[in-house]
Amino acid sequence: MHALFHAPSIRCLPRRVYVNVEEAKNHAAVFALYRANRDKPMHLVLPPGYRDYWTQLVREAEKERKAVSPVIAVPNPNPPNA
Repeated sequence: MHALFHAPSIRCLPRRVYVNVEEAKNHAAVFALYRANRDKPMHLVLPPGYRDYWTQLVREAEKERKAVSPVIAVPNPNPPNA
């Protein structure tokens, strides 16, 4: 049986050591919220520590996008006649 789609692996970086289980669960919830709503400014409603984590996730995603797909200008072989 084939899967309908290939889900990307999820990694939560950097690895952290949490003080307790509740803190770990809250960070996992922020990560899940980011994965579901990364295009919305959800960080505006988060408490300060979790807001910083959201901002860190955004910065890491931007770094990955820039590293994976640099913008390359390719000339049009058939320019429109003016």
